[in-house]
Amino acid sequence: MNQSQPSESSFISLSAFVQTLKKQKVAENSIESYISDLKGFLQSQDIAVDSIEPTAITRIQQQHIESYLQHLIGKNVKYSTIRRILASIRRFFFFLEDEGIIKINPSQAILLRSTRRNAFTPEEALQIFRYLSKRQRSQSTIEVLRFFRDELILLLMVFHGLRQYQIPKLKLSSVQQSNGTIILNVRKGFGIKLEGLVLNKLRMYLVMRNSNSESVFLEPFESKPITVSGLMAMLIELRYALTLDCTPKKLFNTYLYFQDNPEEKKRILDILTFESPRNATGVIPNA
Repeated sequence: MNQSQPSESSFISLSAFVQTLKKQKVAENSIESYISDLKGFLQSQDIAVDSIEPTAITRIQQQHIESYLQHLIGKNVKYSTIRRILASIRRFFFFLEDEGIIKINPSQAILLRSTRRNAFTPEEALQIFRYLSKRQRSQSTIEVLRFFRDELILLLMVFHGLRQYQIPKLKLSSVQQSNGTIILNVRKGFGIKLEGLVLNKLRMYLVMRNSNSESVFLEPFESKPITVSGLMAMLIELRYALTLDCTPKKLFNTYLYFQDNPEEKKRILDILTFESPRNATGVIPNA
């Protein structure tokens, strides 16, 4: 019994998609990237790219695209490349929707979140800060100051990307006001605008530590500037307390994760801000 084959005119051609892109004044190199990305995806779905059957396209659902993106993540493809591939797939399906070939765009609702190896998840980061906040309820003033300092250091490392060797070098003169904005000068020619939560914590810490030292971060028992070895000891203590591998590299990778996922960064900062004490005030000396 002969099975009917689709006519040549019923196939979807990538050349029609290319022509649409050209009419939209898309650059040639961008068109080449779109087609290359699409071929990779279609081939992963066992779809012949030279003559695409409409039935094969209509079978593609959101989970098929998400599974392909997860496959790329597993192969350590760069986040920027995966984001570009999703944009290519999404544009192709918008084209198919405009042509009436599909009714529902399976790529439209996909939310791409960067995943980085050796980084804390948002919930793990939240766990660390909640632990440090809990330890500040101690009856010992020295302990309160110590864990408040540790919380501020990790806020700077996780949300602003400061490295462990930069923390001991921070001076009061590093904190400056410019056009009504507080800037932390990490190094010559490079300053960062502090998140609201971090700025408030910094104000509180500088008042609490009650010292004339030019260094921002001090050892609470001796009022001497913190050292890199002192900072590493703090991270080791966190590792044992929380059974989390709290290393400088992992903290920096977490910062990069939040840079890639600003909505997650905002969510965690909002939670921490809501849970943070509101009754402390203070001013930054000479700011």
